[in-house]
Amino acid sequence: MTKKITEEDINWYVGDPCYVIDDERWHIFCDRLFAVEHHLKETGGETDGPKNIRWSTKDRPNALNPEHIFNVEVRHSPGGDGCWSFNERDDLGTKISLGIDAGLLAIVPVELCEDAIIGDDSGAWFVDRPTLKTEGHLWHGKMQVTLNGCKDLSNVDCYECGDTVHKDEISHCEALGSDVCPDCWEEE
Repeated sequence: MTKKITEEDINWYVGDPCYVIDDERWHIFCDRLFAVEHHLKETGGETDGPKNIRWSTKDRPNALNPEHIFNVEVRHSPGGDGCWSFNERDDLGTKISLGIDAGLLAIVPVELCEDAIIGDDSGAWFVDRPTLKTEGHLWHGKMQVTLNGCKDLSNVDCYECGDTVHKDEISHCEALGSDVCPDCWEEE
C-alpha cells in the first residue's frame, strides 16, 4: 500500500522564486543572481545554464554553518513572464502549471519557501529533488522547459520534418498544405 504524500513530506519547490523567497530580501536574492551571472560572463562560464545561489532562511541571513545554507538552482524562463504548463502532476497530485512573474524558474529547498504555503498554486511541489532544464529564448528558436524529463506543452512537432518547435514558430504553408516550422516553409 502506498503512503499518501502530504505537505509535511514535501522537500522541494519548482517555480518562479519570487513567489517563495522572503519579500523583504528579494532584492538581495536578485543581487546575488546578478553577481553570479556577471562572474560567469567575465570568466567565460556557461551563462545559459543554471545559476546556483547560496541562500539561508531569514532567521539566519548571515549563516556560515553549512547546515543552514542551501543551494537554489535558478534558470531564466525562456519566454520571460507567462506560464509553463505540463500534463504531469506534482507529488501532491496538482496538475503542474508554473506561473512566471520575475522571468525565472528555480528549484528551491522547502526550508527557503518562507513566503509560500506548501501545496499552494505558486509552483510544483516534490518529495525528491526534481530536475529542471530550460532551452531557447523568446526572440530566437525553440523555447522549452523540461521538468523531471517531461516537456512543457508549448512545443509541437512540425508536420513536415518532425522537429519539435515552439507553437509560435509554426505557420500554415499553402504550398505544403500543412502547419510547418520555419525551416520547412515554402513559397507558393
